[in-house]
Amino acid sequence: MRVASPRQASDGRLAARLCAVDLEEKYAIGLGVLSIILLIVGTAIGAYLRHAPARIVRTVFPVAAILTLASFGIFVFVARLHVKG
Repeated sequence: MRVASPRQASDGRLAARLCAVDLEEKYAIGLGVLSIILLIVGTAIGAYLRHAPARIVRTVFPVAAILTLASFGIFVFVARLHVKG
């Protein structure tokens, strides 16, 4: 019987160590880390521009939103290229 994942293969013994992380899980972890980094950077930009004039805010925040969307899009594109299946 062929198994799809090393976690599904069990010979009845307890594993002495954790299974290797699959490539898909590495990209999922990376996406989570990217989300946290973007959250921290966005919070810092928001705190820095808290008292900025409206003209600056109307310029900076749409650019930041587009960059955030682009970073997620590029990350997902690269992940889909590297993960087979």
